[in-house]
Order: sequence, then structure tokens, then C-alpha cells
Amino acid sequence: MRESDFDELLHLAGSQIRAARMDRSWTQEQLAQRLGISLKNVQRFEAGGQNMQLRTLGKIAAALGVEPAVLITAPEPTLPSEREADRVAAALARSALDVADERTLEALDAGGTARVDAGLAPVYDVRAYAGWKRGGAQAEVAAWVRLPESYRRRADELFLAVVTGTSMLPRVPDGAICLFSSRIGDAPLGKVMLVHRRESIGDHDGGSIHLKRVGAMESPADGVVVLRLDSLNPDVPSLRLTAGEGGEAVVIAEFVTVLGSRERRRRDRRASAR
Repeated sequence: MRESDFDELLHLAGSQIRAARMDRSWTQEQLAQRLGISLKNVQRFEAGGQNMQLRTLGKIAAALGVEPAVLITAPEPTLPSEREADRVAAALARSALDVADERTLEALDAGGTARVDAGLAPVYDVRAYAGWKRGGAQAEVAAWVRLPESYRRRADELFLAVVTGTSMLPRVPDGAICLFSSRIGDAPLGKVMLVHRRESIGDHDGGSIHLKRVGAMESPADGVVVLRLDSLNPDVPSLRLTAGEGGEAVVIAEFVTVLGSRERRRRDRRASAR
């Protein structure tokens, strides 16, 4: 194997490690903790800048829950947007939500105003929404869902998104369709918030998405806020992130509730029957 081929393989492994980590909504720190290595080593692995033994590759694959071969195999040329769209569509299909059909939408105006007035809320890919809120292109609406009666008066501020990860178990199941409010307010302390974290200064489209409870806020300097983001799941550690101008994290939405699961509907029916 030529040296250039070896370098290419290291970069492929690094990108695959990063993709598998992002699929689990883990930070680099969380992966480092699971591997028992330093954060710098994880950063070097993902950048393709550090050699690794086969034993190390196997250990990383086991931590990420994939076969070692996955980390050194180029992915199929499927656009991330298509993969995310499929994930949203599959979650909606499994749910008990009232998704508006084309005839319903055509009966309303072409824009979103009449749809909101009719009690419909948009469904977004959560990563596209995060990019939009950080100055990127406006996120496309994947679907429109008729909200339960109790939420329709707030339809102008609400949206739905599929959330993956286990940090908020048992309150928020992995892959749940969640209802969020775009109105964050000035007092997030104690609330469950959707947070986008970029992993470098130039990282606008990547980074990681976290659903966490804001457990503490500190202001060590003007314009800087340090957030302690707590998990409900004791197996998932808390995070400390800087927010504010130039910070690594931005709070993009407030969690309202989980919607659409069949299990949730069965619980609601049992409760109403009592």
C-alpha cells in the first residue's frame, strides 16, 4: 500500500467515526469518555491525523455500535438530506399524528399563514432547522401536522421534529416526534431546550444537536454565558457549553412535549377512561 493510500484510509476512517458519532448525537467528549482516552485523541482520529492499530479501530467500532468494517468502508452516495427526509417520513408513518394530505393543503393558501390558522404546524428536519437558526438557508417543511386542540392557539410558534438519542429517557424516547416552541424567552433555566453546538469556529452546517435540561447558567464575563446542560438519563453525562456572542452553543427551541407515539395515545385513552 502506498503512503498516500494509507493517508486516504485514515481520513476515511476519521470521517466514518465522526458520522457514526453524530448519528448518536454524541459529542467528541462523550466518545472520549466511552473509550477512556483524551479528547485530543478523538479529535485527531476524526481528522485522520493519527495512526490507529486494528485493536483501537475495533474498540472505537464497539463503542459506536458498528462493525469495524463500517469505519473503513466508503458510504453509499446518499445525500444526508435524503436520509433525514426518509427518517422523518418513517417516523410520521409510524406515528398516530394527523398528517395533512395534499387536498387539505391545496384548500388553504400557498403560504403558511392559513395553515397555521387551521391549527397545522410544520415538521422540520432538526439539523436543517438548526442551520436555519444559525443563519443558513430556511429549512424546508417536510410535512404539516394538525395539532391537538390544546396546542392550536399556539400554532404560530410551534413546530415538530424527530429527536434521536437517549439523553432524555424515559421522558423522550429515542426517535420520538417532539413538539417545540420557537419562542425561547430570556429564562431557559430549568427548561428542556434544543441546543445546537458547533465543534469549530467555522462549523455552521455540522456540529451536534442536544436535547437537554438547562441546569445552571453562569456569566463569567460580559456577553458570555456558560450553560450546564443536564440529561435525565443517568448514563449520559451533562455538558458545559459557552453561549452568547462567539460561543459554541445556541439554544434554538424549547421542548414542549412528545407527540404521535402509539404508546402515548394508549396512555391518554386509558387516562381519559378513568
